[in-house]
Amino acid sequence: MASYSEIERVARRGNEALYELQRKRDSFSREVYYLDSWWLGEPCRAFKEEHQEIIFRINEIFNSIRDLERRLRRLAREVERAEEERRRRLEELRMANTR
Repeated sequence: MASYSEIERVARRGNEALYELQRKRDSFSREVYYLDSWWLGEPCRAFKEEHQEIIFRINEIFNSIRDLERRLRRLAREVERAEEERRRRLEELRMANTR
């Protein structure tokens, strides 16, 4: 079974990757925002509309990643509690056997 720290590390890496992807999404969106300064007409409008649809879907994926990160952190806490409980019971058994 994975330890608390291993699960936390996976959650942290996911969060770091999400942050990097958000930076890239935002950077690309800024470029698209100014696209009509040199690309005119229907093609530009269509591209921007498609970009908005893609951004919507990317944001859905980001929300799923955030949810996964929350679940991983919850799992890490549950693993930590279970490990503490196991140690406590082992100590109780050890104390009972030394009497």
